[in-house]
Amino acid sequence: MDHHKLPSLFSGLCAGLCAAILSTTAGAAQYSAQVDWSIQDQGVVGSVSTVAFSPNGRFVAYGYEFSREIFVRNAATGSLITTLSGSSGMGMTSLGFSPSGTDLAAAYNILGWSGVVVGGADFFQAGSTSPVNSAPTTEFVTSLTWSPSGTQVLTGSEDGIATLSDPVSGAVLLSVTHGSPIQSVAFSPDGLTFATGANDGVVNLWETSTGLLVRSLGAHLGSVSELEFHPDNIHLATGGGEALVDSSIKIWDYHTGAFVNDHSIQQEGVTGLEWVAGGSLLMSSDLSGIIRVSEVFTPVEVATIDLGRGPRVSSLDYHASSQRYAYGSSSGWMTVAHH
Repeated sequence: MDHHKLPSLFSGLCAGLCAAILSTTAGAAQYSAQVDWSIQDQGVVGSVSTVAFSPNGRFVAYGYEFSREIFVRNAATGSLITTLSGSSGMGMTSLGFSPSGTDLAAAYNILGWSGVVVGGADFFQAGSTSPVNSAPTTEFVTSLTWSPSGTQVLTGSEDGIATLSDPVSGAVLLSVTHGSPIQSVAFSPDGLTFATGANDGVVNLWETSTGLLVRSLGAHLGSVSELEFHPDNIHLATGGGEALVDSSIKIWDYHTGAFVNDHSIQQEGVTGLEWVAGGSLLMSSDLSGIIRVSEVFTPVEVATIDLGRGPRVSSLDYHASSQRYAYGSSSGWMTVAHH
């Protein structure tokens, strides 16, 4: 893989970025976000806690930390397509489209005045604005992802349990115990392995078919807020979620557990990790409001995207073929932009 190959995402800025990539002394190129649309929905408060593009890039879905609603908009224009009403009375923590793009799953939580925490996962199908079924839990659900086949949904929760569910029936297929509150989950591209990242700084790798623990990575000093398997099905990126403890990004060979390198470039807790340029570059965001792009295996930072007015980025997603990235802020703004 040519790690100095410039992605089409930044093709219009070739001269500046090429200089940043090829020079070992030059700093990262800085650019302003080219915003397609930005909106703050009425009647909701809190941060945009989760955002996801549909596989075809036509739609973007997102949810707020203090709302049960999921908003689905045209990714190009921002026009509202539909609003989905989740089961919870509080907020969404994570959502994602199925690989086919016809279904959507969302993790939610309810925090009552008594301090009782309840959560679960909703499963929506095309044409339905309410869940076709739910998989409730007794703990705060923090993270969610689909299996590559679309036949399973993986969730992680504050009780340290990761659960594989059937999106059609909502039935629990398999559960594993991490041993610490889980903050992030991810599937390997081949679907044979899934990962859990938790408050103990450990990333556990599990066999999907049996739930057996394959290996553990002592990845971070604090919570592991983000996990992203590389398209090569060899490497795994992990993000630290605590500004004063560890907000670095690390790359691993997840088959052997070998550490590859450390991207110590974020400042206030990693909130998003996305591969760009076929996996030769890594886009990341944090609560300082900075989106950065760096080489994966060097690592050299090649671009810093200035979002203006310093919004604290609370969620991030990237769609390769449309060359758009979507980010939500802690102030409640949802934005889709491009370069």
